[in-house]
Amino acid sequence: MLERPPTFQLGQREYDPIKVGYRSDELAGGFTFDTRIRGNHNTGHEFDDRKADGVIGRRLGPDERRALVEYLKTL
Repeated sequence: MLERPPTFQLGQREYDPIKVGYRSDELAGGFTFDTRIRGNHNTGHEFDDRKADGVIGRRLGPDERRALVEYLKTL
């Protein structure tokens, strides 16, 4: 599974069933969202095997992450 890209296009309303979200390919008149700009981070929640503040669960491997997404698509 790919990690989150640092930039992506906004403006699509077409759903991507593979990636489970709006399509983010380049769009004429679209807006490029840059997660490297302060306040736009795309880091999500903290996952780790250690117990610490802010950690909400264990880290999943790429195959486990893909399997979870595929399972959620069936609900």
